[in-house]
Amino acid sequence: MKAEEYELIKRHVEDQIKMIRTEDIDQERLSELFAELLDYINASKQRVENRIDQELKPVKPYVLECGIMDSREYHMSDEEVFPLVPNDAKEHNLSVEEIRKGMKARVPVKLFTVFLEADHSTTKEFQKPDRLFSCKVISNEWTYSGHCFVKWRKDYYDQLEWLFNMFQRNGREFIYPFTPYLSRFYDVYLLDADFYDIDNIQKIKVDWEEFEEYVKYDLFPVWNVITKRLEAEVKPIPSEGTQLFGNLINYNRLRKDCSYLVAEEREARLETDSNGDLSIISDLENKKNWLMAEFHPKLNKEVKYPLFSVSKASRLRIVTKSDIFAYVEELGFGDQYSLRQIEIKKQTDYAKVTFDIHPYVPDKLPQEKTAKQLWLYFARNGEPRFYDGDALSYLISMVQTECRQYDCVGRFL
Repeated sequence: MKAEEYELIKRHVEDQIKMIRTEDIDQERLSELFAELLDYINASKQRVENRIDQELKPVKPYVLECGIMDSREYHMSDEEVFPLVPNDAKEHNLSVEEIRKGMKARVPVKLFTVFLEADHSTTKEFQKPDRLFSCKVISNEWTYSGHCFVKWRKDYYDQLEWLFNMFQRNGREFIYPFTPYLSRFYDVYLLDADFYDIDNIQKIKVDWEEFEEYVKYDLFPVWNVITKRLEAEVKPIPSEGTQLFGNLINYNRLRKDCSYLVAEEREARLETDSNGDLSIISDLENKKNWLMAEFHPKLNKEVKYPLFSVSKASRLRIVTKSDIFAYVEELGFGDQYSLRQIEIKKQTDYAKVTFDIHPYVPDKLPQEKTAKQLWLYFARNGEPRFYDGDALSYLISMVQTECRQYDCVGRFL
């Protein structure tokens, strides 16, 4: 309670007591006095509690769920995950007319997308430039020979770059997702075939040679993010210099179990008041509909391919080796990979087995050359997985962001 408020209520009480002493005690008036005091005290208490809640209330974490789903599994699921690229959920039918037209014009035709369930080194071999795969175009009447090539799906990483930029514009620290599978999706194109006229196509069978066991069909990446437009009530905000506006989105328009970011291509500041209303602070006076990114909760579902859930790990001031153990544990992969040993070495020559796991981040600061290396040794828990190398690179890259005074190196025991 402020000092001036205290003096006002004190004088008011003293005046009322003096009046009670000089007159007959009026029980009704006395009851009103104490009811008034109780209301004032309760209101003051509530204001203090609201302020404490607002200042101490933890920021709702942004949880990012990423993974792979089979198209049939996805369409039968009522869970709240969405294709990373919306068109992936639509069935892609081969058009005989498009294929015939493309072959006559000598223009490659996209057939479908495949996923390569293989480690990083096998993937590099698979996507070598100028590599062609033989194929058979099978119709009701005949089988025709042709050639196909693959092209990496860059649009998936474009989506992650969009996510990164959105966090930057909203002034939020980015939660680096672990998405080892995005570098393993490829569009398959028919380059040529020896037919001229064809009325139907039953299927196109590609000879994947030594990669046959790794190629999987009908898969696409999913995440728990969706964009939607929400109506806001615009209110001017008193400020010096540039006039700002608070675009208030009522709590009732928000999903109570979701988190939000502004998805518009402009900088904006998000604030949440004690009522749960979301306020978008910007210089736009007449904008009443805002494109928002809605982050849905973690998916509680077992799937064939892993759905990795990532939230921002607690920021630690890493001083000791035990701090690194704690930080790696908070990254959430302890059930698959155990950090067993940490060593600090002088600069040595070593065969680098890790690689850039976040190529979609456009403004990475360069890593300074250091005189010492921080070696982290991990053990796999269970059978080897095709993304083990990616996981090691992810864990090392995350430690590297916290320990820039070292050249961080990772190894499996």
